[in-house]
Amino acid sequence: MNFVVRKTAHVMVFSGIALILWRTFSKSKWSYVIGWAGASFIGLLDEVHQFFVDGRSAAVSDVILNSTAAALTLFIAFTAVQVIHFVNWLR
Repeated sequence: MNFVVRKTAHVMVFSGIALILWRTFSKSKWSYVIGWAGASFIGLLDEVHQFFVDGRSAAVSDVILNSTAAALTLFIAFTAVQVIHFVNWLR
């Protein structure tokens, strides 16, 4: 159970970071890339930090999970934006 809770927390936190960065830079054509790269970089830094903390360990799999969660979330956001634009175009 502890494993599931920790991994779910990774997904939620880094999805949120990606969305915050995407919205912050929404005027840029690179907003999705900035959101993904920023969340991935913060995830990497978090794992490096954990390497130096007693009782914690760093894992490459967590970096991959963070980056994948950010990418999937931004893909869903991109798809939602495209659908909204299409629906508005139909009106």
